Amino acid sequence: MKAKILSDEDKKKFKSGIRNCNPVEILAVSKIIQNSSLSPNDKKFCFTHIGIRCERLLRNVAKYQSWEGCGEQYDRAEENS
Repeated sequence: MKAKILSDEDKKKFKSGIRNCNPVEILAVSKIIQNSSLSPNDKKFCFTHIGIRCERLLRNVAKYQSWEGCGEQYDRAEENS
């Protein structure tokens, strides 16, 4: 099976979309990417951005004891810095 390659537009959409995923969605997307026929470089790209989102979620839990609420403000403030 030939590996699929993500376009620059696909990567941009994935990168912006993954920023708003909750923990359950992250797990689902992760499983889909793992079982997909994407090229190794594209899988690496996806998992890198999934990892960044997981780090943000864990920081929110550590700081605000929540996945949501104040944590979302923390994400936006970090992105603007």
